[in-house]
Amino acid sequence: NTGRHMLEMLIVSRLDERLFRSRHRWNERLLAAQADLGRHFDLYLAAFIIAAISVQTALFFDWNNFYEENAPAEMAQNVFLLLASLFFLAAAIADLNRVARLSLGGLALFCFTAFIREVDIKGTALGDCLGRFTELELHFVAAGLAALALITASRRHFAVSVRGMMRWARASAGRWFLVGAAFYLLGDAAEKNFFSSGEGKSEMIEETLEQAATMFFALAASLTFASPAARALLNGRQTP
Repeated sequence: NTGRHMLEMLIVSRLDERLFRSRHRWNERLLAAQADLGRHFDLYLAAFIIAAISVQTALFFDWNNFYEENAPAEMAQNVFLLLASLFFLAAAIADLNRVARLSLGGLALFCFTAFIREVDIKGTALGDCLGRFTELELHFVAAGLAALALITASRRHFAVSVRGMMRWARASAGRWFLVGAAFYLLGDAAEKNFFSSGEGKSEMIEETLEQAATMFFALAASLTFASPAARALLNGRQTP
């Protein structure tokens, strides 16, 4: 009986050891998968953006009403530009470094200026309420004054700000922002009939490229807001 009991105890201990090793290996694989997802999360989001734009283009290729002024494609741009502005603004508020705050404020202002450029409220109830303010385009004047204030506040930290922006541009969030800027420039070229001479096709290409740009701006802004390390690059002192 004693020998049988010892044999049973030995078998149970071996099974427990194998189960422990199996669980340990599973946990290691799970942690590795989570780390890999974290490292490449921005790539998955970027791939999703490209896939979404491709599906939209395939579905609405010949539907000109989808790409007209204040149509769904342009409304989506407005949403993503506003989101980018808010994420950069929230990141500026959350950061304690003055240089990083000014840089993030500049990025927020850039996205918000693009937002008010895209929004067309003429002929709407809001446009009628604002009246002369929109007719004289005083919102652009206000944006220009805000930009001038940021430049004035940054003059003592100009070199540090430039160095920080260059480091941020080489990091993940900055790279996606530059991708968005490239799409925006291509959209401007499409507006000038660079890719197509047909008015409907040019408008479709322009709005599609600009929508991709705004989505990448929102991606860059959200990554900057979510990552203190990305914001730290903007102070010009931390290496990536």
